[in-house]
Amino acid sequence: MGDGTDPSGAAIQADLREDMDACGADAARQVRDQGHALLAVPGGGLHVDRPLPFLCVYRRPIGGAPAGAERLVLGQAAHLVVSGAPDLGPAVRSLIERLALAVEDIEAFGAFLVVEVWVGDRGTPVRVLSPPEGSSTATALVEALGRVEGMGVPDLVDDPAAAPPGYAPVLGHDAARRLGALILGVEVPPVFVDADGGVLPLVLQRYQDELTVALRQAVFEFATVQTTLQPEHVGSLGPRRLADPVTEVDRALTELATLSDPLLALTPVDADAAWEQFRTDRFEQVPHFHYRPLTLDPDLVKRALYEVPVEDVEDPTLAGLFREKRHELDAELDLLVRRDSPSLLASSDVLYGTADAPLLGLARSVLGLVDRDGGDPLGPSRAQRTVDATAFAAQAQDEIARFCETRPGLTVDIEVRDDVSGVMVDRGRLLIDSRLRLDERRVDALVQHEVGTHVLTWVNGSHQALTLLRVGLPRYDETQEALAVLAEYVVGGLTPGRMATLAARVVAVHSLSQGADFVETFRDLTREAGLSPTAAFDVAMRVHRGGGLTKDVIYLRGLQRLLAHVGAGGSLDDLLVGKLPLEYLPVVEELRWRGVLTPPVLWPRWLAWPGAEARVAALGAGVDVEDLLTGEQL
Repeated sequence: MGDGTDPSGAAIQADLREDMDACGADAARQVRDQGHALLAVPGGGLHVDRPLPFLCVYRRPIGGAPAGAERLVLGQAAHLVVSGAPDLGPAVRSLIERLALAVEDIEAFGAFLVVEVWVGDRGTPVRVLSPPEGSSTATALVEALGRVEGMGVPDLVDDPAAAPPGYAPVLGHDAARRLGALILGVEVPPVFVDADGGVLPLVLQRYQDELTVALRQAVFEFATVQTTLQPEHVGSLGPRRLADPVTEVDRALTELATLSDPLLALTPVDADAAWEQFRTDRFEQVPHFHYRPLTLDPDLVKRALYEVPVEDVEDPTLAGLFREKRHELDAELDLLVRRDSPSLLASSDVLYGTADAPLLGLARSVLGLVDRDGGDPLGPSRAQRTVDATAFAAQAQDEIARFCETRPGLTVDIEVRDDVSGVMVDRGRLLIDSRLRLDERRVDALVQHEVGTHVLTWVNGSHQALTLLRVGLPRYDETQEALAVLAEYVVGGLTPGRMATLAARVVAVHSLSQGADFVETFRDLTREAGLSPTAAFDVAMRVHRGGGLTKDVIYLRGLQRLLAHVGAGGSLDDLLVGKLPLEYLPVVEELRWRGVLTPPVLWPRWLAWPGAEARVAALGAGVDVEDLLTGEQL
């Protein structure tokens, strides 16, 4: 800055004022020409996602403030972080005025809201400073802040200036009158700072998340009552554009998630040979399984995982999602590190949990109902015909061809292989065991499970701006498998044998968690669950593979939770935008309101199946897992 001949503080301040004046002009021009603005300003930056009738402001105190305090406004679609140097005050006011005028020229909202946030002294309550005419918006803000954990009871203070102590308002009185602007101030206590002045990062993250919501609720009240915007939902006021750090982190995590598939790595490649040996040993010797070689070094992938700059993401909703996904990928890599060792079980519990008493009770109840309905449903098939791997692949290809009617050019690989067990979807590919022999009654159900759900949500997630929806948001597995099992029910293929399989898996995981070895679990499945030896071997192998994998509890547990969701009036629509868990539905709903996510490009055929509408409607009335065993389809 400057010509380098006058290093005095006065010259530096003059240059800063010039920079700020230029920023004001740039901001107005960007909004008018592009519909958004993103530029650096002295002490921070300006981000305007689109023309909106508000701006949240944080002025950095000259005397210093807790590190990261500016994050309290960064989650808003229009925010300004700027130096609080007194000499810059007029230029800051000019920038905000120019920005508001540019927004008004585009949309003619009729009013404009400025909310300034600053950090007060330790022990002071949160205060909302407002002129009398701001009562409706200020009241909404006070109520929203009152729901923030750690805030205490907010004070509403009548203060026309609505500025930090020692500072002039961010807009002059005359400019505010011309713009129809309301200025509110929010002073928050430094609850995210310890007694020595150090920042508590996890507290700051939570504080930012909750304050972002509270500020957005105040903006919603203002926009609804005083502007022409009339937002449909508070979520629609969040940012729509994915900033560069968001896109970079999203794609980096997606790429790392696709480097390996722990479940494929934990699938034995010699299951048939192991079964033959187990039978030769009269079911008395623990079989030893072999696995495919790892093609990556988990430690190197972990290093890359923690080099992904999640901390650069300003949007608290997305930052929280990315942090959770990173933790999940870390735990999945632990499965590879601990493969074929007893320590795998601990890592598995972190990811999938185990069979608690209520779930075990449900599993035993299901098995009891199935037994009463006709003996061993998992023994040799009673069907007249079976379908082999080639025939099943042809059926799956037909389903994919139907996708192509909606999305021309779509390609999904189908591979019939010797090194997989059953049928699975891996990174959008359908992998089929070459030895597959499937009860004809189960073909439609399995196609809708694997292609109509798992492949479909892969495709839908691939068409979202947030690419993690393709590989799965954190903890997506349980809901994804439950949705796929629900598809089986809707098409009339959730047979007693299939229900018994899901229940038997829970019994096996419980046996594993109680310290049983493979032989003991096998005996539990044949004696307690009534499984045939071949079926018991398959279930025990899935649970004991790699040293102990508890993933199989998610099917029955997920189905129970999904039925509760639908029974409470919950929709299935948002579960189809990609791969996500029930607990992330509020996040997906927010991102859809914001315009970050779009509706699914493919809709499952199972929802249009003959009788599907009636079945789904019946679920909405409230159905338990056991009720699925008494439906007319069975």
